[in-house]
Amino acid sequence: MKRLRWEGKPEFLPAVFLLAPYVIGLYQESLCALAALVLLGWLGFRMIRTGKLTVRRNLTAGAVLLTVLAFGVSALWAVDRGLAPFGFIKFLPLPLFLAALMQTEAEQKTRMLRLLPWNGAVMVFLSLICAFIPPLKVYFLVNGHLSGFFQYSNTFALFLLLGIPVLLWEETWNLRRTVCLLILYAGIVLSGSRTVLLLLGAFSIAYIFLRPQGRRRFLPLAVLAAAAGLGILYGAVTGDLSSVGRILTFSASSSTLNGRILYDLDALPVILSHPFGLGYQGYFYLQGSFQTGFYTVMHVHNELLQAMLDVGWLPAGLMAFVYVRAAVNADPLRRVLLILLGLHCLVDFDLQFTAMGFLMILLLEENSGKILEIRRPAGLAAAGVLAALCLYLGAAAGLQDLGRSHAAIRLYPLNTRADMKLMEKALTPDELETEADRILSHNQSVSMAWSAKARLAASRLDFAKMIEYKRNAIILARYHLEEYLDYADLLRYSWQFYSTRGDEASAEICLQEMRRIPVWLGETEAGTSTFGRRIYDQPQLDLPAEYEWLLTI
Repeated sequence: MKRLRWEGKPEFLPAVFLLAPYVIGLYQESLCALAALVLLGWLGFRMIRTGKLTVRRNLTAGAVLLTVLAFGVSALWAVDRGLAPFGFIKFLPLPLFLAALMQTEAEQKTRMLRLLPWNGAVMVFLSLICAFIPPLKVYFLVNGHLSGFFQYSNTFALFLLLGIPVLLWEETWNLRRTVCLLILYAGIVLSGSRTVLLLLGAFSIAYIFLRPQGRRRFLPLAVLAAAAGLGILYGAVTGDLSSVGRILTFSASSSTLNGRILYDLDALPVILSHPFGLGYQGYFYLQGSFQTGFYTVMHVHNELLQAMLDVGWLPAGLMAFVYVRAAVNADPLRRVLLILLGLHCLVDFDLQFTAMGFLMILLLEENSGKILEIRRPAGLAAAGVLAALCLYLGAAAGLQDLGRSHAAIRLYPLNTRADMKLMEKALTPDELETEADRILSHNQSVSMAWSAKARLAASRLDFAKMIEYKRNAIILARYHLEEYLDYADLLRYSWQFYSTRGDEASAEICLQEMRRIPVWLGETEAGTSTFGRRIYDQPQLDLPAEYEWLLTI
């Protein structure tokens, strides 16, 4: 790379690119709404100054825009129609960042990429400091693993990994770059991310062949060994060797690997039966009805499958095609970065951090296609509408992030997550019913809402409705034994109620339902897949001693 100097005042887009990873990687919708407002403000200001924005119409721009629009449109059929618009807000910064890149000189884009390793080294340094401050430790050490400002060790490690090729591609070398490289390697070791370490090892070996001349081709392997030593030293000083130990225990039989395979295999039939996707977070609410193992995850840990689950085949397929095409046509450095990013995205949910999406957009952006001009009146009107939407939904999401569930619901009544929090705090049956009904009005896949409705129906002696609602709850939470036991208690009460009143027909229906509970538990146990039996969390589906009466009725 030709050496570049950063002269003059800081520039807007590099500042956004550098700072985004420090704001929890822009994981939460409220932070993404804020990022979108910042980008909209800059684009609007530029439009006011120049009278227009110049953008390129190409396949990359089309794929990114289609994906984001699909999140909004999916509200028509999403599992959770209320949360679907939050998906639009979460990923809106990506096309805005791409539009901003189109206004940016090539030199500035190169500078942004070249700053990546230094930004990673700074994050490692600051994270280590914060990890030794008791009130902050919980945010930077998750399960004993250094997690950076992402608060998720795997994506933090990937962020550091992507800086390593950028640093190694520099034409000249000095002690400062060696120290930076060592810090990046050490951060990866301390993160305990086994997948990233495997990718790092593979890259370190491949680099010998990518750079066939000079002693520097062996530098990555040498630094990897030194970083491992530093990781062991850090563990000895702190008394916590969990990160290093976790790496050494990686094997094909590990729960992590089998869990990833389990999530993928469970998701594939759902993807095939839902070509338009489930909408934003639909996978999370629906997973209890199709999973073949005991787990609860927000994301499927595979970004390609996640995109198919969220927005369907077409947007996900187009983005995958654009990604592969970019990797094939890119220069060697960008090709390496796209390969590393793509491989890790197949086993984790890195792009749910919009800051990582910015990096992907920077690598995908192409300087081709028909030039279009967005004139000031139309452009400012569109920016105003998007800004208003970001303010509204961002405020609703922000209130929920701050634990202000009542305020979040008053501002946006279709916020399922806020309603679920209020359900947990409900003090009266009327409050509980209000929250359950509000959830089910836009999301029929929330087990706890159906379970609450069942208990309310039982309290009103409406046992037919109780049976209907509790069946729905169990279908959505097949691996949760407490749902079956709660159903058994409700059925026993209803059976006694009908028996004392001489309603033998209704009492017999309750008995038949009670007899089905052990059968359902057996079917769920038998339906647990091979990979479901290999993960750490195993289902507890055996009836406790106090419920063995279900086997004899």
